[in-house]
Amino acid sequence: MPFFRRRDFPFPSGGPSGSLKDDNDITFDPLAVAAVLSNPRADRSAARLYLQLDRNDYKWPHTMMVGGTLPPMNTLVAHLSMNVTSIHPAITMCGIDIKLIPVRSDMIFKEFPVNNSNYRLNDLVEFRSSELAGNDFMVINMDDLDSKARRMHKLGMGPWPGRILLHLIGLANGILLLTGVAFSVLTADIWAGILFLFYALHWLASTFISYTQMIRIDVKGNIVEDPKPRYAVYQRPEGGTVIFKGRKETLERWARETMEFNKTPKIVFLHWFWMISGTMAATASVACMVNMRGYMQLGFLAVLLYSSAAEIVATQISRRLQAASRGDFSHQLVDGNITRTKGIIRATIENPTNCRLKGLNWIALELLPNWPLYEEMLRMLARINDLQDENERNGGVDMEAEVEKAIRMFTTETTKPGTDPARIILARRIADETRDAWAAGSGQQIKEKERVQTKVGAHV
Repeated sequence: MPFFRRRDFPFPSGGPSGSLKDDNDITFDPLAVAAVLSNPRADRSAARLYLQLDRNDYKWPHTMMVGGTLPPMNTLVAHLSMNVTSIHPAITMCGIDIKLIPVRSDMIFKEFPVNNSNYRLNDLVEFRSSELAGNDFMVINMDDLDSKARRMHKLGMGPWPGRILLHLIGLANGILLLTGVAFSVLTADIWAGILFLFYALHWLASTFISYTQMIRIDVKGNIVEDPKPRYAVYQRPEGGTVIFKGRKETLERWARETMEFNKTPKIVFLHWFWMISGTMAATASVACMVNMRGYMQLGFLAVLLYSSAAEIVATQISRRLQAASRGDFSHQLVDGNITRTKGIIRATIENPTNCRLKGLNWIALELLPNWPLYEEMLRMLARINDLQDENERNGGVDMEAEVEKAIRMFTTETTKPGTDPARIILARRIADETRDAWAAGSGQQIKEKERVQTKVGAHV
């Protein structure tokens, strides 16, 4: 057996030793991308910042939430890559806050814009349906929404705490960022200083924009006045029908609304200041955060978390301020209908006057089959509406007898000898639904009159 000596093996002569390496290389960490994650709320917040839908009542603050720097960066990229004839990128960004809903209308318009930040209208369009969603009807009087409510309800001292709180939310965000800049300087952390500085500059640009009209809403074309009520019907994909009622000029002005960017030197400067500072802040989030000291990273994450939570609080505050500034307006939900005809009949004769679907031609809008029976139903409802108007204007109409007469005329025309038995059953069902709707509507009117008289008596 061969004999091996120690020197035949490559063992080191000394003992094990180790040393720490002082590494100052720039590194990147995927976790730093958390600051620029896609966030739909950030997109909507940026759009509201530019639109300021309720600028006369309160100012919407833009917080530096998670993903808050992506909208300006995307807008800058759109500027650098757009065609000369393209829509202004600021308008495209604001389009995130607007959804076009398809409607069937007795006008030429096939779509109407609804702002997501118009909480009052958007909540009604997205109403909670019943178990029989396909037979639910929400009637919205757009004349009240646009004019009457604003004249009757003004912001008083009551909503001031909410307006001040919105300012404090934005101010607190700026103070946190400036504090981050100060601590970065004191601790000689250049990476944290650059990050907080760019975010502070972006916050400053957003604050200036909140007090500036960046986008104006314009209405193109001449609008001819017409006192006759017009309708636009939106059938929701999830079930339920929304019916917008209003004068021709009200609905046409709404349909013709377009956004325009104010291209004044001041507005253009603020726009580019906002985009560039936001883009630099987004870049710094990835390049600087991982190289910062650990406690500064925690501080920056705390700012993002505060801003994200503050945006949710600001949304709830603005919702209440909008309700206070715009006031109540006429709308009526007709739900729980076993059949579609019952919902149509109730919305036509049971609803209050300003939400009554008088003159809505369901057949012409292809919302009912073009059957003689349904034509007779619409004629009957029109007669009852005329009787209601006459009685409300002058009084003296025996409504119960006249309504029953209109129902008998409808039954006579739709149940003639030789008529299909299935159509006869449908006609009798419609007659019963009309009686029920009239009884319910007259009962509501009596209660409303008693309530008004009680209220007047209490004031006297």
